[in-house]
Amino acid sequence: MKARLLALATALALGTGAAIAQTSSSSTTVMTMPGSSSSTVVTTQGPTATVTTTQSGNATVSGSAAGADQALLGSVVSALSSDPTLQGASLQVNVSNGNVTVSGTTADSAQADRARSVAAGIAGDARVTTSISRR
Repeated sequence: MKARLLALATALALGTGAAIAQTSSSSTTVMTMPGSSSSTVVTTQGPTATVTTTQSGNATVSGSAAGADQALLGSVVSALSSDPTLQGASLQVNVSNGNVTVSGTTADSAQADRARSVAAGIAGDARVTTSISRR
């Protein structure tokens, strides 16, 4: 499990120049982006991984998944949190059996539509449901 989570954290960091630091020998990996206030935290509790990504000026995105769904979760969380059009959104992503649910709040319907579009671009349109409210 620990190896899978480190692989998930590494996959999230690919191409970003992120520094990866393991802060606990059993459950948490933290990545920080050089020269920015971006960070990703991967935490395990039993067979479930929780990923929270915060990027200055962009969306704050968190989520959870177990087993094989962890890689899909990492991809969706990374894509949502790095999309500048989702600035200020607060989103939760859950993945179960390859199905992605995105919930949370956005500034307007355009951001909600964009969040769904980003998730669908990774998981496939038929595998994404949303429950996003507007502020």
